[in-house]
Amino acid sequence: MSQLLLHRACLGCGMARACMHALHFDWQQAWKYNPLVVIVLPMLTWLWGQEVWNQSRRLSQELID
Repeated sequence: MSQLLLHRACLGCGMARACMHALHFDWQQAWKYNPLVVIVLPMLTWLWGQEVWNQSRRLSQELID
């Protein structure tokens, strides 16, 4: 949509494919899809880990109560 309206790619274009290639350690292809993968993937990993940690604490607290 951004290419049709603004005639340029959006910042997130190719991010899903870039993350998938990075998770498979294909860094060169990931960089080609979207160079921001080096920022976004670690941030998503950190947020995911934080959510897993919070949910596990919540579940263990419910089991104790």
